Amino acid sequence: MKQAYFPWYKAAKKIEVIESDGIKKVFLNGKLYMSWASWDTATQRMVIAQLHNCQFATQQDLCEVFNIHLNSVQKYQNT
Repeated sequence: MKQAYFPWYKAAKKIEVIESDGIKKVFLNGKLYMSWASWDTATQRMVIAQLHNCQFATQQDLCEVFNIHLNSVQKYQNT
């Protein structure tokens, strides 16, 4: 059977961060992984460390998605 092709379909990004109405949401493979208040930096640090420790993303991926420096990702992991 031949595979169907849908040119309008875009596969979900592996990790996506969306911020709206003071809430940040992280989607993992198109499904909501976690959400928190935008001002809560401690939770964001925990999410970044958790995503890397669970091997859902590389440090470089997290740098790009969260728009932070590589040293910050490494620091979050070690704390």
